[in-house]
This record gives sequence, C-alpha cells and structure tokens, in this order.
Amino acid sequence: MENTDPRFAELAGEFGQALDDWSQEVRTALGDKNRNQIWLATKLGVRQERVSGWMQGRRQLSGGAALPGAATTRAIVEKLELEGVAASRLTSLGDHIDYLQRQLMSGRRDWRKQTSDCLFGSPASAEAEAANTVEVATPPAPSTAATARRDQASTDTRRLRPVQDRWARLPKIAKVAVVAAPLTLLAGLTAAATRSGHDDQHHAPDAALPAVSAPPSLTTPAVAASDRPAQSERPGLEKGTLGEDSRCSGPNAGPEALVWRVCARVEAGQISFALKITNTGQQLSTVKVRLQYTQSNATHPCPGLPSTQALAVPAGRTILTDSRQCAVPRLNTPAAYQAGGWVLPADATDGSYKLAPAAHVYPDRIIWQPDLL
Repeated sequence: MENTDPRFAELAGEFGQALDDWSQEVRTALGDKNRNQIWLATKLGVRQERVSGWMQGRRQLSGGAALPGAATTRAIVEKLELEGVAASRLTSLGDHIDYLQRQLMSGRRDWRKQTSDCLFGSPASAEAEAANTVEVATPPAPSTAATARRDQASTDTRRLRPVQDRWARLPKIAKVAVVAAPLTLLAGLTAAATRSGHDDQHHAPDAALPAVSAPPSLTTPAVAASDRPAQSERPGLEKGTLGEDSRCSGPNAGPEALVWRVCARVEAGQISFALKITNTGQQLSTVKVRLQYTQSNATHPCPGLPSTQALAVPAGRTILTDSRQCAVPRLNTPAAYQAGGWVLPADATDGSYKLAPAAHVYPDRIIWQPDLL
C-alpha cells in the first residue's frame, strides 16, 4: 500500500464499488424474476461456483476467477429478459467494470493484487482484520428469546463494522461514484444529412427515435473517460477535448440542466467521434442520445454503437462517450468527415441534431471548418 499512485487508489475504490453494485443488481434481478443462482449458472452454461463468486462483489478479487464484465452482463440481461431501466442500469455497470479494469491493468502485471491491497490492505493487514472479525459460534444462553436477539444484533454489528471502516478509507471520488451510481453511458445514431461548415438542425422521424420505455439495446457502450466534475462551458468551439487534432461544436443547452457538444478527432490511422455531456444541475438526468458521422457526404452509423439509448448523467458531472466505438480508418485519399449527434429528453420521440466541425482530411494535412482562430 505504500507509495500507491493516488489515481490508482481512486480507480481501485471505484472498481470495488462497481463490483459491489453489479452483484447487488444481479441479486435484485434474480429475486424480481423469482430465479436463483443455480438457474442462472445453468442458463449461462457455467459452474454454480462461478456465479457464487460473482455475487461476492469486490471480495472476488482475492480469487483468480474471471470477473464479470460487459459480455457476461449482456448475457445475464438476455437470460433474465430484463427491460427498461433495469436492463440499462445493469448493462452500464458491466461496461463500467470493463473500463475500470482496463485502466487498472494498464502497465501493471499484478494489477489485481495491487487493487486488492488498495481495497483490503496488505495481506498482513487483511489477516489482522479477519482475526478481529472472526465470529465465535457460541449458542445464545438458554435464558430468553430477548437475549438471543441481543446476541444476534451484536453479531450483525461486528459484521458491519469492517464495511464501515473500508467506506471511511475510500477516496472521496470513489464515494461520489457510489452515490451517483454511474450508469454510464452510450450513444447511438439516426440518418441525417450534413453540410460542411454549418450547424443546421433537422428533425428525426418518430420511428427512428423509439421511446425510452421500449426495451433498450443490450450493447450499451462504455464511457471513454471516467466522469469528471462539471466545469463551466465556454461559448464557441472547443479544441483538444478528445486529444490532439480534435474539435467539438459549440455548447448546446438542454434538455434540463445539460450542456453538450458533438466532437471529432483525426489521428494518423483513424477518425473518431464522441459526445461530451455536462450536467450542471443538482439531480441525475436521464436522456436519449444518438451519434452518427458522414464521410464525403455519405451518412453512416457508428461501427461499434447500437441505436438510440438512454444515458444517465450524474449531477455535477461531465460524461465523454467512448470514441473507440465510433471510429473509422483514415483513408490515403482526401475525404471530409463530420459527426452529428442528438441529446433528447428521455420521453422524446423526435428532436434536433447538432454537428461537429467538419474535418477535411488530406494525406498530409487537416483543415477544420469552422475552426478556432
């Protein structure tokens, strides 16, 4: 635990909480559907011990079994036939677990041990904590039922104390993540025309934008970067949001307290697109989002994204959708690219879209229209 990178410790805390939230969501879904772990293991074609391990939340890190992630979560959603908010919430947690695991694994061969140490302390500390929480199986005195209840309450308190202690040691950002319950995340698209250098608005047909009450797609994309505190949005275009050679549109207000931009980035081997959404309000905001792009005036869906999805943006946070799920190879011949995006109220059936600056990409240069001076 000594000399632990503070950022790694924050990610570890958020990862542990995500595993806890995921296991609780699955337990709740099983109970709502009147199913048990044996049924789920049979449906997924895995051993019951594996499902039992998933139900342990962050404690499963101490073992060597594979952790649940996006693919496992989508299979569970499908087998349980979850719909609406329950499906979106669980799927988002699976995607978030995958994202956090990638961040923790980056450049670390023993990331799992380091993460476990951050959450539970060093092995020596863990043994000491376990010794302090060992429950002695002494039966209650055969006096009265009230005595038995007092003994049980004392046992429950001893069980809860280590959890309270670990909560107190969690970094502030991890606690925020717990309260906000990041459901992170996604984007999708519908067909729309685009013109270079303009930010025109068009209306998408009702049929292209299904209501949120309809069962969402189970391929919810992950967030590219962990949600960060909201900042005041500057007027006009934004530069560098996705990295070098990236541009975002001017800020678009609404729905509710959201401010959002449509972004594009040109790299040596690809062009990618994303939505940046900031919740300036005091409450969680659930909206519908879509994303698409044009290449040489032809409109295309994003290769890694499903159709319209519900996205929950925590209060006071900024979400950046995963540009890797909306990326295309860069050509050796000149071509123009532009992203179009929608952020709509959760119950909307149509709405307007906004455009990112157009990138005119040549083998040796890039011309943005419009661009920052």
